[in-house]
Amino acid sequence: MARHVWSVLCYKGCLDQYTNQVSLLDVIEAISIKPAEPVPETQGDKEIRVPVQMTLVTLLARSDVAVPEVGMMRVRLVLPDGVSRPPQELKFDLTKHRRLRNFTRIQSLPLRGDGYFNFVVELRDEAADEWRTAAEIPLEFKVEPYAAQEASANLQKEQPARGSSS
Repeated sequence: MARHVWSVLCYKGCLDQYTNQVSLLDVIEAISIKPAEPVPETQGDKEIRVPVQMTLVTLLARSDVAVPEVGMMRVRLVLPDGVSRPPQELKFDLTKHRRLRNFTRIQSLPLRGDGYFNFVVELRDEAADEWRTAAEIPLEFKVEPYAAQEASANLQKEQPARGSSS
């Protein structure tokens, strides 16, 4: 089974075409959103999703550098309420190269209130016929009070008291 070296959640991973080195731009540990109005978690049967721009960059390597191998990797999203979404699976080939980088783009997350999303990276252990967790990358998600409440509260504070002048 291949070896998981690291996984990092970031804004973008850039691969230099001349040196084959990767640069991770803006590592992401938490996201805070401030809606302009109250937003329910669902609209009828549709889930509310928050647009994000993130990439989960993973480096895998051969378990024995002299022995080529192929395998399966998957990334599973576990929501703050503990519900696990269906994973994205990919087959990887380490027969020509000793290591491999994978860039998984994430364009939106379901709105679930405050909590932690966990991106779970798993590798398939063919000998044991099971998936093994290689890494869990937490992402803190914070929903601030919506701006209309704050704007209304600030407006009330700033207005002078009205009364009759005699």
